[in-house]
Amino acid sequence: MAGGGNFIHRVISYVANEFLVNGLANSPTFQRFAVRTSKTMGELSNIAAQKKKELAEQIKDVSKNFEVYVIIFWPRICFVIQETVTLVADVWAQDSGFDKKMKLCRVRAEILT
Repeated sequence: MAGGGNFIHRVISYVANEFLVNGLANSPTFQRFAVRTSKTMGELSNIAAQKKKELAEQIKDVSKNFEVYVIIFWPRICFVIQETVTLVADVWAQDSGFDKKMKLCRVRAEILT
């Protein structure tokens, strides 16, 4: 019984498919829709490719600028790190408890200015 149902389903599916395919293939409205959709998808694809290229160029420029900033500011960054380590070590060696925490906060504010 199940095999017969499967056969009938395939026949109905084939007939419906033939009507749909032939009906759409011979429909001027569907053909206009298909042409417009194809044209729109092509345009969107071109726009996407152009935006991808522009984005790649922008990322390239940003990475070059980042390298320049690192080269320019690297000595300052190293100096700030060295000063921080020195001041923290000095405070740590001299005081303990609450005073140490307050001095570390002042040191941090000093370095950041």
